[in-house]
Amino acid sequence: METATPVLDETDRALITELQRDGRASWNAIGRGIGIADTTASRRAQRLIGDGIVRIVGGVDPLRCNLGYPVLIRMRTSPGGIGNVLDELAAREDVRFLAVVTGTSDVVVELIVTSQHHLARVVLDELHVIDGVEATVTSTVMRHYKLSHHEPPAVSVGPDGRPELAADPLDEVDHRIVGELTRDGRMSVATLAANLGISESMARRRVDALISDGRVVISTLLDADALGYHVEALVWLGVDFGCLETVADALRQRPEVRYLAASAGEAELVAEVLLRDQADLYRFATEVLGRMEGIRRTELSLELEIVKRAWIRLTRLGD
Repeated sequence: METATPVLDETDRALITELQRDGRASWNAIGRGIGIADTTASRRAQRLIGDGIVRIVGGVDPLRCNLGYPVLIRMRTSPGGIGNVLDELAAREDVRFLAVVTGTSDVVVELIVTSQHHLARVVLDELHVIDGVEATVTSTVMRHYKLSHHEPPAVSVGPDGRPELAADPLDEVDHRIVGELTRDGRMSVATLAANLGISESMARRRVDALISDGRVVISTLLDADALGYHVEALVWLGVDFGCLETVADALRQRPEVRYLAASAGEAELVAEVLLRDQADLYRFATEVLGRMEGIRRTELSLELEIVKRAWIRLTRLGD
């Protein structure tokens, strides 16, 4: 039996918007931003978190931490084999995003690899031996234009898959900090310092540096249904290269688009969109995508279940 969707008022929605802007902002700052007391902001936010509507987590940017670069892999699974495929993929530490989708593929996964040779080993020696995997199509992510509600500077990767910027690897203390923030992106500096056995000043300095230079991203994950958005979809776009930047810039500014990347594979651009219903999806396809010059092919894949996002396992199909 499905539980009733919580009713959110305007204050709840304003609070969520503030948390999307800065998941670690103080309750005082958030309260001032929406005109309520900090105690009210804290109480309401804790209710949203407790109800599973909001989850705030920290995760690394692999390019900036020199951990590798992302690839998108579409998989077709055998009848009855999708459950095992999801379990195997969700357990992998290199998987940042995992979803069950409609269309020509059954599963889409984003994972992080360190090189083309590493990618070859993953695809040929690891993924294809998973019971239930029938076929895969791999696309390399060349550039991110938009990542959910966090919009980093556009970062390209070179022909060897390495980022075209000075990466700054995490040290042992940084890794431990990330582990704590993965569990709770709003963990206080005092709690973080106590858990790691370091001083509060060191914890604060480290966290501030990790977030400010983009090596750690604080993500506010949302229950889209509770917010009235019932359609999540991936859009695979064939785009003329001469129009790629123009199309990407236009889509980046669309509020419906929460992920946008240039890829080397079967589509030049891949976007994730969040919409209210099927009619809204039709409007987006015809009135937005259909009117953009340079788009020559469009494929829509509805996301039936998000299993993993921002490194965090959210659910399993059928749970």
